This record gives sequence, structure tokens and C-alpha cells, in this order.
Amino acid sequence: MNADQIIREVREEMNASLVSPRKWYVGVCRDARTNLFRRHHVREAEDRWIYLPPCPSSDAERVLSFFRKSLFWHADVGQLNGAGDKAEVYAFRKEPHTDP
Repeated sequence: MNADQIIREVREEMNASLVSPRKWYVGVCRDARTNLFRRHHVREAEDRWIYLPPCPSSDAERVLSFFRKSLFWHADVGQLNGAGDKAEVYAFRKEPHTDP
């Protein structure tokens, strides 16, 4: 997937949740599943979340930049730290039990 496709998928998930994008977190890492459920404490069966297939780090950076800079689609955004050549973009709706 390229950056535009990933942005479209994440936006569709945000829309389906019926809450403001500001209540979402978008991140990038090597292993989205581990980050979602261990680091951020997302509840797999209960919470709203998505992760996408690995993409080039340059596309992942474009995705983060879009959600960081967009006025309407602005969300909390992580950093592209040590993801290597390939990165997985993930997003989740923030809840009281998630971090952040």
C-alpha cells in the first residue's frame, strides 16, 4: 500500500467510529500488533483499531505528516523511530484505558 491508500483506510476507520479524529492516535512501528495491544493497552475485542500492511518508511512518514498537519483530520501522532526500511501504520480510538 502507498501513503494515499493508507490515509484513506485510516480515515474510513475514523469516520466509521463517529468520533472526532482528535480522539484517535496514529503510530508507526515495526510490529503494530505488539504496539497496539501491549504498549498502548488497546483491547482487541472491544476497542476500535486498525493496522495496515508494511509500507516503505517514506510512505509511513507521509501518513504521520498528514494526520499531524491536517486541520480536520488532525489526530495524536507518534514518531517514526527506528522502524527501518519497512513500517506498519496503526491507529486506534483513544479510550480511558489506552496509552495515550
